[in-house]
Amino acid sequence: MRKELDEKLCEKYPLIFRDRHADPSKTCMYWGFECGDGWYNILETMCANIQGHINNRLDNIKWIEKWNANVNDPDHEWTAIVERKERPVPEPVEQVVAIQVKEKFGGLRFYYNGGDEYIDGVVAMAESMSYRTCEVCGAPGTLSGDRWVRTLCEEHKNGS
Repeated sequence: MRKELDEKLCEKYPLIFRDRHADPSKTCMYWGFECGDGWYNILETMCANIQGHINNRLDNIKWIEKWNANVNDPDHEWTAIVERKERPVPEPVEQVVAIQVKEKFGGLRFYYNGGDEYIDGVVAMAESMSYRTCEVCGAPGTLSGDRWVRTLCEEHKNGS
């Protein structure tokens, strides 16, 4: 991936890519995004959904904690119109930190620590979309190649 796209992702999602320039003995992110520019939009959308989910959970936890702190206050404005009952506080979602982003067997691979089942699904969806997206330009593509399998559009299959 081009340097400017690499930097854009790291700047927009600093928590996910906090190890981008870490010691190579600790993370493969040291080598950057080992895939083509065509998958940038898939990666950006995936990261937006991942970080959005983590942030929404934290906001929800704060709201529930505030609710629970005021649930027995008869003078509080919203306890007069809804049932006064404590709500269970969900666990926070562990921050996702990328370990490696690369192409393998024609598809995107996103290896990471943290997250939950929702994030596992977001990553699976992004990886499956890569098999239908040209790695070079982002146009619709299909798997091609004999020895080295890549996902390419018709134009890039023909060497353009």
